[in-house]
Amino acid sequence: MRIAELERKLAERDAHLAERDAQLAARDVRIADLERRLAHLEERLRRSSKNSSKPPSSDGPKKTKRPHLPTGKKPGGQPGHPKHERPLAPPDKVNERVVVKPPSCERCARALSGNDAAPRLHHVWEIPPVVPHVTEYRLHALACRGCGHVTRAALPEGVPRRWFGPRVEAITALATGVYRVSKRTTVELLRDLFGLPMSVGAVIDSQHVMSRALEAPFEEAHAYAKRQPVKHADETGWWQKNGRAWLWTVVTPLVTVFLVRAKRSSEVARELLGKVTGVLVADRYKAYLYWPVDAYQFCWAHLVRDFVAMTEREAASRGVGEALLDEARTMFDLWHRVCEGRLTRFFFQIHMGPVRRRVEALLVEGAALTHPKSAGLCVEFRPAIGPDMNSVFAALIPRLFLIGRQIFPLPDRGEVRRSKRAGGRGDGADGLLDSTRRALTFTEREQPRRTSCHARAHRPCLPRVDNAERARWGRTISRA
Repeated sequence: MRIAELERKLAERDAHLAERDAQLAARDVRIADLERRLAHLEERLRRSSKNSSKPPSSDGPKKTKRPHLPTGKKPGGQPGHPKHERPLAPPDKVNERVVVKPPSCERCARALSGNDAAPRLHHVWEIPPVVPHVTEYRLHALACRGCGHVTRAALPEGVPRRWFGPRVEAITALATGVYRVSKRTTVELLRDLFGLPMSVGAVIDSQHVMSRALEAPFEEAHAYAKRQPVKHADETGWWQKNGRAWLWTVVTPLVTVFLVRAKRSSEVARELLGKVTGVLVADRYKAYLYWPVDAYQFCWAHLVRDFVAMTEREAASRGVGEALLDEARTMFDLWHRVCEGRLTRFFFQIHMGPVRRRVEALLVEGAALTHPKSAGLCVEFRPAIGPDMNSVFAALIPRLFLIGRQIFPLPDRGEVRRSKRAGGRGDGADGLLDSTRRALTFTEREQPRRTSCHARAHRPCLPRVDNAERARWGRTISRA
């Protein structure tokens, strides 16, 4: 009896222990799951514009910077710094010349005469008073003496049917679209600077008129951008008529094109970029993945944020992330030297050989990490293309300031300003204002337009390498 009772108690104890072990195992699984969720949530809390794709405006309150200790130097330019002077206007831009001679010697008061072979030049820039030029067309209506029919005279060819001429329409469009002035402020600006009365409704009409006038230049610029050997692309949120939309852009050295579409899909990406031509520089958004891998350059500015995120995880990911950040800093330092003209592409490729091998080794090491996001990071490097998307950000950031204001929304238009200035034609007689005015004039007269998108070679940031230099360092490249 006693042995049977002990065996029963032992079996019950074994059952309780097995049940407790099962409970502990379930708790361990639950704890591990909660730890993963906690790590994921903590990582989300740490997200900022420095380690993710979040915009800087979404970052939390910044830490107060420590005040700089006084250095004892006076504010402003320090002794020995390079002198910066305003350049003189070219002789053909000078409207009036005033000769000033000293009447007498400042030392002995004797009368002076003669001419200075190299007088000191002092230019004063001034804007003369600008008043509207009003042309009145008196359209007579005359009756025929034969049949009595009354015929009203028509406006001469080339005369606008609206109240305002092409230059007024162009200034209005530039104020609202390029310089981001509100419609009511544009009305005040035209009234205060030019004495020109205009209503808010007339400003909106001018926007629509210029939008139609720029249709053909936009199509030509878009077709030109699609053919370029290197193009940068990106997209961001946009509000169009109180609805959620997306602002897409493709940036080339000469032309920048914008599209506003309701979707953020691969169909829009194909519409923006066209057929596969040349190299695409973009982020890793799936809409661009139809581009061939060997012609797709990931933006390293985005990758740097991923590396920063790796440094904020467990120790293994932190080590790989810090090493990748060091290599990225080395690459960007070399690239900035190339853009500044202090390093040729040839030597850039030589220096990038060891960097590339170290990055590839780190990626292989990172692929074996236990953290899924760290292990999933994979990059292909293209050394001859710009590593970042700064040109895209420079094009998008001014547009982002318009999201809450909706100034001059053009859903299917490019941006004339950036394209004109990128082509080196942002001022003078062929500047932005005259280009916009001519586009409207050509539209009214139905004349062919002269635009900047003619046959023009692609201007890479990296300088070319001549044959002598290539032959001189050929063995070095082979070893690297």
